[in-house]
Amino acid sequence: MTDAFSQIVGQQAAVSMLRAAVANPVHAYLLNGPEGCGSRNLAVSFAAELLA
Repeated sequence: MTDAFSQIVGQQAAVSMLRAAVANPVHAYLLNGPEGCGSRNLAVSFAAELLA
């Protein structure tokens, strides 16, 4: 099984925080940033990890 976060580049701090959140998720997350920062890819990867 591959890591869903492996495709995220340049967002190590966000990936680290969301990796920790997978173990004990809360009801909502707000991922915000300028266009092109990768927040959509990060959100999809996070959802994949939660549902895996």
